[in-house]
Amino acid sequence: MGTHRAVRKIRIFEQNPTDTEHLNKALSIYVRNTSPSHRTQSNQIQRKFADADNPHGTFYYAGLYQDDEIVGFAMFAYYPRFRVVIVDNLTIDAPSRTHGAYYDFSTLLQECIKERCPDFNYMVAEITTDPAVADDKAGGAALIRLLRRIGFGRIEIKYFLPRMEARKSKKMFEGALMLKRLTKINEIRIEEMIAIHEVILFEHYLAWFRDFFGARLWSYEVHLQKLFDDMKRQIHGKVTLAVNGPRNVGLFGKRPRRAKTGG
Repeated sequence: MGTHRAVRKIRIFEQNPTDTEHLNKALSIYVRNTSPSHRTQSNQIQRKFADADNPHGTFYYAGLYQDDEIVGFAMFAYYPRFRVVIVDNLTIDAPSRTHGAYYDFSTLLQECIKERCPDFNYMVAEITTDPAVADDKAGGAALIRLLRRIGFGRIEIKYFLPRMEARKSKKMFEGALMLKRLTKINEIRIEEMIAIHEVILFEHYLAWFRDFFGARLWSYEVHLQKLFDDMKRQIHGKVTLAVNGPRNVGLFGKRPRRAKTGG
C-alpha cells in the first residue's frame, strides 16, 4: 500500500456566500493559532473583506486547503506606489502544521502573489520574535528559517512591530523584517528601506486601522511616526543595509510535488 501524499492548494476568496463561509472557517483557525497580543481582530478582517476601502493598495484573503479541507488562512496586500507586497498572515492549524505543510503553503502563496501582483519589486513579511508572543513552533525563529529556505533574507536592523490597538502602551514588540526581491539580494539601499518602511506603517497599518480607531487614530499615527523617525535615526549615515539570507535561491524555489493553486 502506497503512502498518502497530501494535496495542498491555496484559493483566494471572492465576494460570494460560499467564500464568505470558507473565510469564516479559515478565520477560526487563525484565531486559535495566533497570539492575541499581535493579531488582527477577525471582525476587522471580515469587515475589510466585505467592504474593501484602501486607496493605497489591495488586500487578498486566502484559504489553505489540504485534501480539500480548510486547514489555514493567509492574507497579503499589494501597494503599487512602491510595488511592495506585504505578507500579513500565514497560519496553519496545529494538527496539519508540519515542516512540509509550511513549505508547500508558503511556496504556493508566492506563486499566488506572482499571479495576482506580477509587477512587484519587493515581498516583505514582519515576523514577531519577542519571546512574549512568538511561538517557536509556529512563528519566531522557526518561521524565519522557513522564509530563508524559500529565498527571503532578514534585513540586518533592529526592528519593532507597530502595535495592534489604539491605546498607548510602553511595550514594544521586537521583530524581524524579511525581504525578497525578483533577483538575488544581499543588501538594500537606505532610500529603498525608508520607502518600504513608510509603506508598511502608513499605507498598510494606518490605512487598515482608519476604519476602527475613530478619534484615537491621531494618537496611533503619532505612534507610527515615532517608529518611522526612530528607524531613520538608526540608519542615518549608512548607504546600505545587509540582507542576511540563503545563497543561490530563485524567486520561487523548487515547486512542491502535487501542490497546486486554486482559482
